Amino acid sequence: MLGFMRALHVRLATGDIGRNILRWSTVLMLISLASGLYLWWPRKRIRIRGPWRSRLFWSDQHNSFGIFSLVPLLLLTATGIVIGFEDEVSSLLDKMYGTQPVHSNQTPARSEPGQGSTELTPDQAIAIASAQLPGALPYRLQMPRYGGLYVVSLTYSDNRIAAEHNSISLDPRNGRIVAVNQSAGLSPRERFMATNEAIHTGSILGMPTRILAALASILLPLQVISGLLIWIRRTNILRRG
Repeated sequence: MLGFMRALHVRLATGDIGRNILRWSTVLMLISLASGLYLWWPRKRIRIRGPWRSRLFWSDQHNSFGIFSLVPLLLLTATGIVIGFEDEVSSLLDKMYGTQPVHSNQTPARSEPGQGSTELTPDQAIAIASAQLPGALPYRLQMPRYGGLYVVSLTYSDNRIAAEHNSISLDPRNGRIVAVNQSAGLSPRERFMATNEAIHTGSILGMPTRILAALASILLPLQVISGLLIWIRRTNILRRG
């Protein structure tokens, strides 16, 4: 379920087509926020007047809510652009830091199942992985399929940026550790991308920034609706005139 929701958020669950739609939408969103600030600046309205059905009410609501949510929405949009253009940004950062690009979609060496071998249980795999990183909490377990590996993901509660970038791959037959990835060993590019994702999800400062990101996300559709209502009412007035 979590994997589908991430695919829906990043690619509209439609692969490259959805990814292109979303990443260019974030660019348009950034332009829309900048133009909104430009239109708000001369009058600097922060008040709500009139009955809720009036054009004045929706205009004031659009201005007031828009300016209060501007900074969070700018952060969400800017970090969303980085995520949308992740390949291009990663390539640029690798050139800046002089490091070789690391392709996260590479498949690790697979374990070949043997005759009469006894597979490790999920609990045993988690126990072995947890022993390698004392103090880390396991939060995800990838099951071996077709002779694959157990991949245990672990997180540190005191590290909000790269906490989840820890994983241990295990041979399901004998518990041998095949690969270890730790947040402490992240490259500058990987740490930058991890920080960007932490800002985008609101986990950068814990619960307060998560709540702020959630509120900004809720206000965004309200801004779209109020802006649409203002445009419709203005169009109707011009037609009558």
